[in-house]
Amino acid sequence: MSFRRKLCFGVSTAAILMSFGGLLNLLAPPPCPLRFSADAGLLPPRSSLATAGQANAIPAFARKFNVNCMTCHIAPPYLNKTGRLFKERGYLFPNEDGQIEESMQQHQKITGSLILEKYLPLAFRVQSLPADVVPANADGSGAQYEFSPVNYVALMGMGNTFDYGSFNIIAEATAPSVVNLTDLTQNGFSFDINAKIGFHPLSYINVVAGYAPVMSTDPYPSLTSADTPLTIHPRILLASGFDSGVTMSDAAPFLSIYGRAGIVYYRAGLSAPPGGMVAVNPSLAQARVAVDVTEIVEIGAFGLGGKATVPAVNPAAGASTTTNFSLWRTGLDMNVTSSNYALTLLGLVAGDAPQGSGADVNCGASGEFMYVTYLKGRPFLLPVGRLEWVQANNGSSNRVTGFAGLSGFVRDNIRIGLDGSVDLRPAAGSSRIWRGTLYGDLVF
Repeated sequence: MSFRRKLCFGVSTAAILMSFGGLLNLLAPPPCPLRFSADAGLLPPRSSLATAGQANAIPAFARKFNVNCMTCHIAPPYLNKTGRLFKERGYLFPNEDGQIEESMQQHQKITGSLILEKYLPLAFRVQSLPADVVPANADGSGAQYEFSPVNYVALMGMGNTFDYGSFNIIAEATAPSVVNLTDLTQNGFSFDINAKIGFHPLSYINVVAGYAPVMSTDPYPSLTSADTPLTIHPRILLASGFDSGVTMSDAAPFLSIYGRAGIVYYRAGLSAPPGGMVAVNPSLAQARVAVDVTEIVEIGAFGLGGKATVPAVNPAAGASTTTNFSLWRTGLDMNVTSSNYALTLLGLVAGDAPQGSGADVNCGASGEFMYVTYLKGRPFLLPVGRLEWVQANNGSSNRVTGFAGLSGFVRDNIRIGLDGSVDLRPAAGSSRIWRGTLYGDLVF
C-alpha cells in the first residue's frame, strides 16, 4: 500500500473513531453540565466561575458536582486556582474563599466518619493515533506511516472514602504503533496500574502514599508528570534518567506530605527509585516549595537526592552486575496562567555519581506555551508549543527539541489534535529525529 493510501486510510479511520466516540457520548450522561443557577449551592450567581465556558476534563467530577469543566481548568490538563485547591484537598470541592464545606461535597454520610460517594467518579479514556509519521531509517531519512487505532485505554476512579480520605486508581493499557493491520495480532498491550490514597485533615497537612509518579501530587503543570501534556509527545526533560536512569516521571512507591499556607505550597517525601531499580526503600528524599506571587504567576523550587543501585544490562564476563549511584536533582520552575493562556518554564540540574568515578553533572530546560480561544463555546488550542534542551553525558551531548501543534474539542469530551516534533539540534552521534501525529482523545 502506498504512503498516500495509508494516510487516507488513517484519516478515514480517525473519522470513524470520532463518530463512534460521538455515539458513545450521546448515550452517556452529559459529561460537563452547565450551571444556569445556584440551585446546587456550589457557586453563587455572582461568581465568574458560574458562567465559565465548557471543556474536557474528568467528566465524572463535573457530573458529581454539577459544574462545567472550566470551573477547575484553563484547558486540560492545566488547572486554574480552583482546580489546584480541589486536587490538593483530595477532591474536596472548595468554596470561593478556598474553604471546604461538607454541604458542597455531594457525599452520603453513613456514620459520623464513614461516607459513600453519591456518584462514584469513574471515567473511561480512549486515545487513538490513526496517523503517526516517523523516520523510516536510522539516519532520520524517509517517512514511515504507523497506525494505532487504539493506542491508549484507561479506567480512572477517584473520590473520597471518608471525611478527609481520598483515593485515585488508574488502570491503563498502552499499545505500540504498528505499520499495518496484521501487526495488531503481533503486538499486545502493556498494562500498568497507578494507585494513591490520601489523608487531608487540614489545608496545610495532607498525606498521600501509593505507587505512581511522585510528581503527580503537585498541582502545578510544570512538574506534574501523571497528567498528559498539551502535546501528544511526553516531556523529554522529566523523562530523562541521565546516567543513573532515575527519572522524575516514572512510577515508584512513595510517601508525600504537602500543604498550603496562604500563597505558599510545600511538599516533602520519600520514594524508591523508579524503573525497577534495586534499592533499599526509602532511598530518595524529595522537597518542593512554590509561591503564588500573584493571581496568575507562581514561582517554585524543587530537589531530590539519594542513592540507587542499577542492574547492568549486559555485564561483561566476571564484571559486577550492578552499579551504585549517588544522585541529586534540583531546579526552578514558573507557571503563568490566565483564562486564555498558560506558560510553564522549568530548569533542571542533575548530578549522578557512579561508584568509583567522578560525578557527571547535566542540565536542561523546558518551556511550554498555549493560547486558548473558543469555537462554538468549545476550547480550541492554537498554538501549542514546547521547546526542550537536555544536556547529557557530562556535557558532551546536547539535544534541543521543538514541539508544535493545535487541537480542538469537536464535542465537550472529544478532542482531535495534530502535533509535530523535530530535533533542532540532535544529540551527539544521533540523527535528526522528527515526528508528525494526528490523534483523537475521548473521555466519558
